[in-house]
Amino acid sequence: MAKKRFILSILCTLLFTLALSPFYAMENMKYSILKSQSNDISRIDIVNSGTSSNRLEIIQHSPEIKSSYPGWFKRPNGQGMVLETSLKSRWKNFDITLKAVGNGRVNIALLGPDIRNNNKRFPVLVDYKKLSINGKEVLSTRKSFWHDKRFNHAINVKNGDVIKVSFTARRHHFRVSDLRRFYNFNWYIFSSILIVAFLLSRKLVNYVAMFKVEKKYSRIDIALICFFFAVLFMPMLKIDNDEKSLQENRMLAKYIPLFNNKGINLQYGKQFDSWFNDHFWGRNLAIKLNSTTQKINKIIYNGKAAFNTENNWIFNAGSKPNIKRNNMAQIEENFSGLNKLNEFAEKNNIKLYVLVVPDKSNIYLEHNPHIRHYAENLNETAIKYFINKASFPIIYPYDELMEQKDKEFVFFKTEHHWTEWGAYIGYQKLINTIKLDFPSIPIVTESDYDIFYNNKVRGDWDRKFATGQTFKLLNISYPEKKLLDTQYKYYTHKVKLSPKIVNIKHYRTKYFQYPNASTKIRAIATGTSMNENLMQFLPYSFSELKYFRLNNVRNVPNTDTFKLLKRYKKDILEFKPDVLILTITADNIWGLKNLTRN
Repeated sequence: MAKKRFILSILCTLLFTLALSPFYAMENMKYSILKSQSNDISRIDIVNSGTSSNRLEIIQHSPEIKSSYPGWFKRPNGQGMVLETSLKSRWKNFDITLKAVGNGRVNIALLGPDIRNNNKRFPVLVDYKKLSINGKEVLSTRKSFWHDKRFNHAINVKNGDVIKVSFTARRHHFRVSDLRRFYNFNWYIFSSILIVAFLLSRKLVNYVAMFKVEKKYSRIDIALICFFFAVLFMPMLKIDNDEKSLQENRMLAKYIPLFNNKGINLQYGKQFDSWFNDHFWGRNLAIKLNSTTQKINKIIYNGKAAFNTENNWIFNAGSKPNIKRNNMAQIEENFSGLNKLNEFAEKNNIKLYVLVVPDKSNIYLEHNPHIRHYAENLNETAIKYFINKASFPIIYPYDELMEQKDKEFVFFKTEHHWTEWGAYIGYQKLINTIKLDFPSIPIVTESDYDIFYNNKVRGDWDRKFATGQTFKLLNISYPEKKLLDTQYKYYTHKVKLSPKIVNIKHYRTKYFQYPNASTKIRAIATGTSMNENLMQFLPYSFSELKYFRLNNVRNVPNTDTFKLLKRYKKDILEFKPDVLILTITADNIWGLKNLTRN
């Protein structure tokens, strides 16, 4: 009996200690250790920094090496490359020979793959040794690296230089020293938790044994009692430090101490309760579970999106700008932002055109389970004011989209973007307006395209087919076959244009060049993601087109989202366009005041 109690105490001790691991080590330690032992990919990042034309060309490499030139590695000072190799438990040697294009400085980084758990990157370690560059050994002993703690070595190169890189790698072999180096392991806290957990486990096991003998309760009663008390402590095992809930689209309660500069906080109990309710362990799972249980209802709503499960229409339900109804002062302020952009354009011999895409709820109002009359009427009031006051063209294809919405879907059912068919309707009205000033500009027709249908959604920057951005905001599981019940119309031009893409900090652009263009007119397009499906058509009406994305750009705060000239003024002046096209949605008009602000 004593032996069984001791074994149970050890098992309980291990469970308690593992459950409390966030107190003595980094959050994803368990995932990291397991993944590092099974990981079969190493990664090498190499970039030749100098000018925008700097890059590296591969002359020869080991057959196990795979190379790529991702868009995010395209920088104003050079194009980088990513090498991936297959790993085994034993050491394996890899070789690659490169040629430098442009004078610059080549940086070689040894790291591990980018792997995440709950959107948080954690260490997936790779063992390296014997890194040599042009025969010179720069890393001899065995070292372990991962994505955020990498080994960097840089050399100066000239145009045409040949660079021979050789290295040896294997799957990571765990060492006790990893705990301190990679996982912030605190032996003092770990030892304390281990001892306390063992003492509590022994006490609990002995108590349960006595409870069984003296009180003669069944094992089920004992198990339920133990489970009940264990569950009471689970929410406090880990406190979430997030400041905002993406699922609910709101700021979370902040912790306010009992004592502050003003003395004792008499609201401490109430404020602590709000803070704990917003940050306890398992809260996101509880929200997801709540959304899942809502499936029995016709409408699923979580504050960010509204989903009508009877017809699979999903609408964004985010908060609107804090603008008073029919507030002419704010309407005029945003119109002034457009006027100042037009003054900049006229000063530099550029013709400005503004394309305002109607909101999905305006076009398919009858399908929206959470109708937003207030916001839509306010937007319409402002748009009508802009059209009547502007000395430059403002294109608002509301009537055209309404006329065609039943022929084909002009907006996706599961996200807020317009479809390629909807974008084509907007494109036609836009180009017909531009042709009044530039008659030589051609307009593409459907005969220029191969048309196909797909039930998945393609509406944003990466041009990948998916279930829909708004659907993802619901954070629920739902049968894909049941959700995607619609075929959307897609276009592929018979002359394929592959844009040059830059997607880095503060800067997101695409550049198209159409050698078959019948015009020499150059254009810059800018604005929001409504441009993405428009790019299936717009580049074919100009000899060159540059597209500058204003929203959802890395490291650009919301307050700077629409500050076009702050980020792209130099690029616009250097490109010297004839046409500047600003494409926004109806909801975006309240950010126009920032277009020319610094």
